[in-house]
Amino acid sequence: MNTDRRISFEDRQRREHLSQEKEAPGIRRRSRSAVNAFLFSVALAAGSWATAGAVDLPPQDRHLPGLPNVDPTSDARRFEMNGRPWAPVGFYGAGMMQVNGEPSWGGNPATAFRAFIDRLEREGLNYHRTWINWGAVYVGNDPSAWDYRQVHPYQRTGPGQAADGNPKFDLTRFDQGYFDLLRDNVDYARDRGVVLQLILFDCWHLEDGNLMDRDYFHQANNVNNTGITTSAQWTDPANQAAKTHLDAFVKKIMETVGDRRNIVWETCNEVRGGSNPAVHGTIRQSIETWDPLDHLIMPGDLPEHRDV
Repeated sequence: MNTDRRISFEDRQRREHLSQEKEAPGIRRRSRSAVNAFLFSVALAAGSWATAGAVDLPPQDRHLPGLPNVDPTSDARRFEMNGRPWAPVGFYGAGMMQVNGEPSWGGNPATAFRAFIDRLEREGLNYHRTWINWGAVYVGNDPSAWDYRQVHPYQRTGPGQAADGNPKFDLTRFDQGYFDLLRDNVDYARDRGVVLQLILFDCWHLEDGNLMDRDYFHQANNVNNTGITTSAQWTDPANQAAKTHLDAFVKKIMETVGDRRNIVWETCNEVRGGSNPAVHGTIRQSIETWDPLDHLIMPGDLPEHRDV
């Protein structure tokens, strides 16, 4: 990608940030179902923009992203940031931000994700869709694989063993190290001008024949007597155990990074199979309850991220 073009865009973002710190008045951020497919398709596509008069800025001034929003005059087909036009152009590579990284990276859980963000910055891209966890424990992977070890959001207290042979999770006790890593990674992306579409939950693994038996909420993997053993129960808005733990996790995420502006929320990845699509509404309600900045919300990867 042309370097002058990239720097010119960064200069525009910098000037927008300095000239208009507050959001444009009168913008509503919660009625946005028409936005979702468009935002996702734009974010995953390669793109460019016409600019002139590029300026080589000092590094500390280059990337100052604001809060993405829908242009209120565009019928949900254009976006703005700090009240000015904004074009999300990025890449989705199934990256997770809490994996430990392959051995050549020293097993550092931040290294793989940050190397990816560095590449986006070098290419002049400003948007990235990423999981914050897969919602389940995995076993049998090659120890040299990049995703062999993961940092989990819950403490593993036992008694008893989960599906991977390690102590069961206590869903009422969060592992603060996971959330510290999440915050640091969001800030790392922000400082490089990258807006993150954070996938709060994964629903692909809930499908029959996938990994439902390894889910955090599955009765066999926690000490909380959830009674959950099927994807239908996990995604049922009337299931109080599932709703309680979904809401608690969303609340903790909002307390951790809800004040960061470089975020778009995605409710749940690939709800299908025996899952209830109504779970998107359950998660969205929690987001709207706890989100201090009222970020954009995407109720699922529409129409299907593999088809975009």
